Amino acid sequence: HPWFPFVLFTSVRGEKVIEAAMDAGATDYIRKETGTHHYTLLANRITLAVSRRRAIGRLQEAGALPPEWPPRRLRSDTDD
Repeated sequence: HPWFPFVLFTSVRGEKVIEAAMDAGATDYIRKETGTHHYTLLANRITLAVSRRRAIGRLQEAGALPPEWPPRRLRSDTDD
């Protein structure tokens, strides 16, 4: 469903895979690294994606967003 946030969590390094996922509707992506710090980042990105979708939904219900919302790509960087 287009309104469900989807955060891609992958060890793939190729930009083409990430770009294809974003073009297909992924909300965000995290590159899997060694260690466990990326799990905290993933949880934060999921929380943020859900919050954004809920806020957009509330604004649309109120008629406060232009018809082109939400944009297909909300973010494409991974540096935090």
